[in-house]
Amino acid sequence: MILSTLKRARFPVAALAVAGLALPIIASFFTTLHWTVDWIALFLKPALIGLGLVGLGLAALVRWRSAGRKMAGLAALAFVLCAFGFPLLGGSTSLSPEQETQALTVYQHNVWAGNLNGAAIAEQIRALDPDIAVLIEASQYYGTGEDFDGLADTWPWQVKDAPSPARQARLRIVSKYPISDAQIFRDEATGISVAAARVDGPFGPLTVMGLHFTRPWPYDWPKKQMEQLAVAASILESYDCPCLVVGDFNSPPWGRLARTLETRFDFHHLPLGWRGTWHEALPEFIGIPIDLSFASEDLAFGPAQVLPPAGSDHRAVLFQVAPTDPARPG
Repeated sequence: MILSTLKRARFPVAALAVAGLALPIIASFFTTLHWTVDWIALFLKPALIGLGLVGLGLAALVRWRSAGRKMAGLAALAFVLCAFGFPLLGGSTSLSPEQETQALTVYQHNVWAGNLNGAAIAEQIRALDPDIAVLIEASQYYGTGEDFDGLADTWPWQVKDAPSPARQARLRIVSKYPISDAQIFRDEATGISVAAARVDGPFGPLTVMGLHFTRPWPYDWPKKQMEQLAVAASILESYDCPCLVVGDFNSPPWGRLARTLETRFDFHHLPLGWRGTWHEALPEFIGIPIDLSFASEDLAFGPAQVLPPAGSDHRAVLFQVAPTDPARPG
């Protein structure tokens, strides 16, 4: 009796599992519709993993337990949904030999305002030796700002935000190349700050912007991220291309922040694939890629690395960027 009941219930249970796991995948295609859809889409990667496992389990039932056509159809649906969802994670990037000769190496990291070991991140930067580093939450409150001040011997041009009170998150851009223009923008109404630097690099002037968006609901008002994006977009409009925008978006590359930014400015993002940047305690293939980089269409991204943790709750990202057309003067 019990075995018969379990046998009859397995299809409804399996159908509910497929439907529940399909929800974040479907939501990922419609993140601009509403904040609730965007929030559900945050769980795309766990949903893809779960749906793939469910599909394998159903396929095993069909193969070895003769579970029937309904189960076979459900297994096929799970695999089809996975096939649609996987491309959202993005692929890989590369540069031509001509582009590599002009490429800049960029390091970005939310170093975490509560980090008590800024020296570890400073040493990571020194070991990687990027041309430009963009640091988020580089707070002086715990004294870690002094570790980043010490980078001036190799990265002499620095732009840093200094909000009050000191415990608030700070932005910092450090560069080996001269910075001809630097500005800090703060918007008290939305709480967003933007650091902008005009870097005179090997292929001409490059605008580098660092920013940090608030966390989504339930940590903050649902509309706050989009209100902050409106402020950042108005700042972006005053700058010429080529432009590189990096920071902690607290939203994935398939989220509404990224899609709105890309649509409005013809930007494209650096794909990280399965490699997540937050939380560092999670395996990369489960973590969410919320530390994002966007470039204008006259810039191309090279290979990216998601780096091992170094004292922060975020993983750092190291990548290259170069002109789309290296023959065109900057």
